[in-house]
Amino acid sequence: MIDSYELAMLPVTHMLGQADPFDRYCKGLNRLDESYRNVVNNGIWLYQLHTYHALIGLQFGEQAQRAVHDYQRAVFAAHGGTGLAIGNAMLMIDSALGVEEVLIQTEAGEISLPVEMNVSLSLLLNDPASPDYAETVSQREAQISQMGRTVDWCLARCLIAGRDEIVSIFSPMLAHMDLDITGQRQGVLQ
Repeated sequence: MIDSYELAMLPVTHMLGQADPFDRYCKGLNRLDESYRNVVNNGIWLYQLHTYHALIGLQFGEQAQRAVHDYQRAVFAAHGGTGLAIGNAMLMIDSALGVEEVLIQTEAGEISLPVEMNVSLSLLLNDPASPDYAETVSQREAQISQMGRTVDWCLARCLIAGRDEIVSIFSPMLAHMDLDITGQRQGVLQ
């Protein structure tokens, strides 16, 4: 039997034991300039946590998903005060994923963009660590036109690779777990 706190720490422990996402995913076709290191690392880690939360919700329900999210925010807040920033970034990712399907016309016909393109653009334009950060909504359209032609695609492919890794590692594991949602850790979650 595993409790919500242990469930919350599983992906964190996994991610901390890995090389930076920039070093792991930004190779080959996904090559990005070093100036994107922070936004890539932050974005992939957050997208992996977001994916993990979705897996928790599917396997154990909304109450468990909320408990895991809250434990993670509390832990991150205790270590550097990033809990609020993580919560805000998760809302930004939710918003980006909530955008309807984007279709574009090409010479080969109409294609559907992966939802990670929405997340990629959102991260690139809204994260102050990004070289493409635009402080206001009115600046974002101009910044998109100035952005390197493949930056958003490269980050989207990195996000997909990070998501796929979390799904492949944790889906089978979560399917074989029992959760004790009533177990509360004193001093971790108020």
